[in-house]
Amino acid sequence: MASIERVATGRQLRDFLDVAARLHADDPIYTPPLREDLARSLSDANPLWQGGRGERDLFVAYEGGRPVGRVVAHVHHASNQRHGEAAGLFGYLECPDDLEVARALLDAAAARHARAGCKELRGPYELTVSQCIGAVTAGFDEPASFSQSWNAPHVPRLLGALGLEVMSTMTTFRLDDVEAIDPEALLGPKQRAWLADPRARVRSIDMARFDEDLAAAIDLLNRAFVDNFGFVPLAPEEVAFMAAPMKRVVRPELTIFMELEGRPVGVGMMLPDFNVAFRRIGGRLWPLGWAQFLLGRGRLDGAVAQFIATDPALQNQGLMRILVAEAVRRLRGAGFRTLDGTWISDKNAPSRAQALAMGMREKHKLALFRRAL
Repeated sequence: MASIERVATGRQLRDFLDVAARLHADDPIYTPPLREDLARSLSDANPLWQGGRGERDLFVAYEGGRPVGRVVAHVHHASNQRHGEAAGLFGYLECPDDLEVARALLDAAAARHARAGCKELRGPYELTVSQCIGAVTAGFDEPASFSQSWNAPHVPRLLGALGLEVMSTMTTFRLDDVEAIDPEALLGPKQRAWLADPRARVRSIDMARFDEDLAAAIDLLNRAFVDNFGFVPLAPEEVAFMAAPMKRVVRPELTIFMELEGRPVGVGMMLPDFNVAFRRIGGRLWPLGWAQFLLGRGRLDGAVAQFIATDPALQNQGLMRILVAEAVRRLRGAGFRTLDGTWISDKNAPSRAQALAMGMREKHKLALFRRAL
């Protein structure tokens, strides 16, 4: 029988952070999350856990004193308030193919949320809808790229056996050969008219004013995604928290702004697929991981589109295709071979159509699960 402990000591936190690597030690598909970044996200320093925005508890499953699983039970109060819900979330679920270990972890999360007055257990979430959500249900043979989820095939089966039902489905997409896409062919008369307009300009992020440009990008994203499933606009404090690690790794030419009379009306951000490097260093930057990461990141030939957004007032006027064409042009010029995307809801027909029109294929199928409390 597995015993469950709520993380309250340094030893328990180390067990929480390390147990996934132990479970997947022999699995070449698994990519460990960057240990330092995961610890930072779950710490009190994260604005998500400040000012009433959210709260969390971390749980570790033990058998014979050995850690065998983990889960985060968290509540995103800002989301519940915005959407009129009382959902308690779970995420970072790791366990062996053992129904009783999975049951013990999910029961601990459910009991914690029931005590807090939540009406539903929902997940997996890492940690909000703006990050990775859902359990992979197909495509297990392909490793996750940066900002994508991956889990062992037994996870969705165990969730179903524990009475959780699928509430929504998502898909990630992959372009296997960037060189096969002609960026000029993506531009029609509407896009060419925009690019010929002297009021319009396409530029890269300006690293000398990184914070200002990132704030402008997030403001545009907040306005563009406001009606998306579960979306909660990012607060300035959350943006500032994200900015510190992002500034270390952003490639300026891969973050694209389209401006109209100096005002951003479109933005797209791509990053190299750092998961290739994370697999190489085992998810640890210290003591030697930093050197390996810095030496290896210049050789990465895969990229991941973090987001593409356009001004809601100018949607359906061709701006999205301009950003996509410019992204392809820059990726080709920088020597990138592949392009992955983060999850797209299966109900989001326009975004799915955009991905398929680019020649992308479905990579991972994902499902978000829920159970009444």
